[in-house]
Amino acid sequence: MPDINKCIQDWVDAHITSETHEDDKVHMVQEADDLKTHALAEGFTHEELREACDGDILAYLRDRQNSNKRRSAKSG
Repeated sequence: MPDINKCIQDWVDAHITSETHEDDKVHMVQEADDLKTHALAEGFTHEELREACDGDILAYLRDRQNSNKRRSAKSG
């Protein structure tokens, strides 16, 4: 049985870095759309994705990006 959280994490690891332009709202919206497309292609519903992202895919991606930035700052 596929795991939506693993699907999301794998996609985030491949696409969201500390260099992703969080200030560029259009870019982050496109990233959210790309994640939706990926999750749908993997057999998940939009609702499953939204639920796994605590109801807000864009905010979830921003949080992941901020986590990546903190991790980069600690290691750099």
